[in-house]
Amino acid sequence: MQFPSWPMAVFFVFLSVVGPSAPAVCGQQQSRCLRQPAGDGFVSIFDGRTLDGWHAVPKESARDWTVRDGVIVGHGSANRLSYLVWKDEHLTDFELELRYRLPGKGNTGVEIRSQPDRSGKRPFEGYHADLGHVGIGPHILGAWDFHFAKRKEYPCHRGTRLVIDEDGTPHASTIRGALTAADVRPHQWNDVRIIARGNHFQFFINGKLASEFTDNAKRGRLDQGAIGLQIHDKGLRVEFKRLRLKRRIATSKPEERVSVGLQKQRLVNDYVIAEKQNVTREPGNPACRGDDAGRTGRVRDRRKSGAGAVSPLSGTPKGSSRCGYRSSTRRGPGWQTRVLPGRFGEPSGTHRQPSTPT
Repeated sequence: MQFPSWPMAVFFVFLSVVGPSAPAVCGQQQSRCLRQPAGDGFVSIFDGRTLDGWHAVPKESARDWTVRDGVIVGHGSANRLSYLVWKDEHLTDFELELRYRLPGKGNTGVEIRSQPDRSGKRPFEGYHADLGHVGIGPHILGAWDFHFAKRKEYPCHRGTRLVIDEDGTPHASTIRGALTAADVRPHQWNDVRIIARGNHFQFFINGKLASEFTDNAKRGRLDQGAIGLQIHDKGLRVEFKRLRLKRRIATSKPEERVSVGLQKQRLVNDYVIAEKQNVTREPGNPACRGDDAGRTGRVRDRRKSGAGAVSPLSGTPKGSSRCGYRSSTRRGPGWQTRVLPGRFGEPSGTHRQPSTPT
């Protein structure tokens, strides 16, 4: 009979002593274990047993929220909006993941950047990621809803990409390959992911983008606030579990803007949203050095012909950055090309070329 070497024997002894006890230790301190940051940076904000760290708004709706079998259960007891709010009421940029289930029909959701509504219109002002049963309609399931006291509340239905200008003017377009009702599992657990980065917000269900918006408004934009789970109606039952939060460093400059003719390009971190011209971001210029390499690149118009076709671009305009974002639009008799500053503020310039036959 061949015996294992002494290092292997020591390893087996260690497993026999420590291995079985490790889960027991975590079981005795479940709350502490669940709140430890995971390798992906997420932290659990629900311990599976209690509502520690959460509070009900309004206070008299506290009985609407309970924990059963490791799940947060919300049950509407009156015709009012009821929220279960996480303790950090000054969240800025973050990612939130959770699972939800609606055993029956109803309207629920997740409020973010929530702040008390002083007008009394609702408990909170906030951006609301809407959830509901399959069949409730695209204006709720997978939509963004705006809860404002004074600002206009624009529609951002499922499948919509919305950009709100500084003056409050909305521009909506359709998201290709967006979530559909068929992607949602009725009466079963569904996965939700919400991303808030600066003034850009994305809402995913079961891994598919449901809707997104960018809020550039100068007045009334919400830059921080709380997260709240919602009960919308009396009799509604909704369940939540696996709530995980990853905080991000707040974006100091959530976007940069530049006008090209009468149209606007918007740069949001590494994303360009300019639906009027349907522009996209190309991979970064290999000539860029340092941290800029691969993070910035050229933007081109995806339309192949017509008045919005891309002008030929020869070289880099004098005084402009090779790492910048570039867009083109045809206005009047000639082309007008503008190089947008890259993520780290490279210089920009304007270049004009004569129009060519199409």
